[in-house]
Amino acid sequence: MIQGNTKIWLFLLGLAVGSALSWALFVVLYSPTDAQFLRTAHAQYFKELSAADLNQYGSYGDCRLIDQDQQDKRTGVKKTAICALNMPDGQRRALVIAMTPTANILYTDTEAFSDHGG
Repeated sequence: MIQGNTKIWLFLLGLAVGSALSWALFVVLYSPTDAQFLRTAHAQYFKELSAADLNQYGSYGDCRLIDQDQQDKRTGVKKTAICALNMPDGQRRALVIAMTPTANILYTDTEAFSDHGG
């Protein structure tokens, strides 16, 4: 027969394992899809264009997603969106939007954009 203290410890162990499995299942089932990451990126993209009064230069086709690399994993970035900004003066810039595993914005940055990698 199992003693009283052992029953409590087994119950607590079972509760901890059950909680961990429930949390893991929740994370897997409710992690954002690429479409949700892209929706977040588009919202930030048009927010930044609107702040600069450049909405007319934006398009939903201007953004693409990039999966995380080793550096991104270390900094908590799950997905990065690169959105092209075709400025009125003819210059091209890229809006970089880094997002967490829950599709929240971690940071944004604007960089010079070149079709030739420069």
